Amino acid sequence: PHVHQVAIHPNKRDIYVCDLGIDMLKAYEIKKGELISNTAKDCKMPEGGGPRHMVFNKEGSLAYVLNELTGAVSVLQKKEDVFKEIRTYPSLPDDFMKVPSASAIRLHPTGTYLYAANRALEAISIFMIFENRLKLIEYQFTKGQELREFNISPDGKWLIACHQNSHDVVVYQIESDGKLSERYRTKEILSPVCVVFPKT
Repeated sequence: PHVHQVAIHPNKRDIYVCDLGIDMLKAYEIKKGELISNTAKDCKMPEGGGPRHMVFNKEGSLAYVLNELTGAVSVLQKKEDVFKEIRTYPSLPDDFMKVPSASAIRLHPTGTYLYAANRALEAISIFMIFENRLKLIEYQFTKGQELREFNISPDGKWLIACHQNSHDVVVYQIESDGKLSERYRTKEILSPVCVVFPKT
């Protein structure tokens, strides 16, 4: 096992753990204040993919999983209260020759755009969402080293990205078409690896 993320479903009861080591989303549920394994809701992911992070749509009917070892984005749909993979999309260019190292995935608050980061590419792949399908629309190269993490502001206007090895944080404005425009860059933070916005 090699756990990378714990994700809380929008229903606030189901918990999913991305386990890169066994290519599995392990399911748990909260009962009487305790975390209980719920193997009936476990979701097997593609062998060798290495699920790292996942996000849900607001309704909780769809989930998007970023696979670290392939760079692929898996789309999961909830059927009979269990998530099943229905499609997988590459997040790397066809001519990419390095070893994939996907790092983070975020869903825009409107549910219209999906963003996935890749450290080996040093870029954020931008997808447009059409119901339960994705369309890649652009790569935003971040011009740093080790794109470890990024996050989107609650109002959906800004995306902040962190480069762990080049020690810089980049602020992008999210345009109406989902694409990114750099507005600010700083090296004042040593080895930035996480971005969290306070709840409003």
